[in-house]
Parts: sequence; structure tokens; C-alpha cells
Amino acid sequence: MPFALELDGPLDAERLARALAQVVERHEALRTTIQVVDDQPVLKVEPAAPPALALVDLGALPAAARAEELERRLAGEAARPFDLACAPLYRATLYRLAEAQHLFAFTAHHVVFDGWSTGLL
Repeated sequence: MPFALELDGPLDAERLARALAQVVERHEALRTTIQVVDDQPVLKVEPAAPPALALVDLGALPAAARAEELERRLAGEAARPFDLACAPLYRATLYRLAEAQHLFAFTAHHVVFDGWSTGLL
């Protein structure tokens, strides 16, 4: 379940990371993994931990190259599989495109996130 949100204007990446941490702490689904016990799937809610918000600065690239690199990275991220037994079952990346232009990309496994959840996040 990949989605991206364009953010225009000044942005405090640390504050965004703290906000994401609060969302993850509040919603157990984002901390859930699926373990196999006696050949049966078992849900396990992991303790809250600071979420990893990867920061990627593409601002130095020319506009055309930046757009291509961003598209390549987003496609690769959406295609990368998750290990259901290892938390977290989501990945978050903040791409800096220019001084006041960012893109927040969030990819989650459908077992913990769905289209309705996108609006909530």
C-alpha cells in the first residue's frame, strides 16, 4: 500500500518523525507482525519504538534527473517485499526536493494498512 504526499513550504523533519512516532504508538496495527507458531499464523503487537523516517536529499539534482530518480525510488520501494515476521510492516521516507518542497512516501503491507487508513494517516 504505497502512497506519497507532497509537502510545500518550510518543513521540520524532526517534528514529522515525532508525529509519525505518535501515530505508530497509538495504532497497534502499525506495530503488528505475524509469527508462525505450530504452523499457524499468530499476530504479535510489538512495543512502541521510534519509527525510522529515512531522509533522502534529491535537491542537488537538476529537475529532470530529480523527477526520474524520485520515480525510480518510489517504484522500487513499492515493489520491495515485507517480511511479515519482522516489524515494522511499513516504511516511511521523506524526500527533500528543494528548500521548501518535500515528498513524504509511506509504504505499508496491506495486512496492517488499507486505503481507508491512508486518509487517517
